[in-house]
Amino acid sequence: MGRRAKTHLPPARCQAVIAHNLRILVLQKWGADRSVTAAFKMLAEAAQTTLSQVQRATSGANAIGVDTLERMADALGVRASDLLVDGAFVARTPLAESLGMGNATGGLHRGRSQ
Repeated sequence: MGRRAKTHLPPARCQAVIAHNLRILVLQKWGADRSVTAAFKMLAEAAQTTLSQVQRATSGANAIGVDTLERMADALGVRASDLLVDGAFVARTPLAESLGMGNATGGLHRGRSQ
């Protein structure tokens, strides 16, 4: 019997949590005066990776390597472990709200204390 492809499996829950937290932090740090793609490019440059890698990580469809996760976390000013916490960050910016990621009352809020 041959090896089964993983395409039949949904993304792991932690991938979705990481993707959500990355999107919130990227938009908070670089999204105010830029498009989403431009903000992702800023993260790619700061984390010494590619735009494609950032897009895959923020989509939640692909797993991200620990080394890349750490570089992205460093670029965003958080610990890599913070990106794994569901509800750790709540987006409160107009751009985030337009993307269905929170309400537009202003600022980044840490959802849970560590």
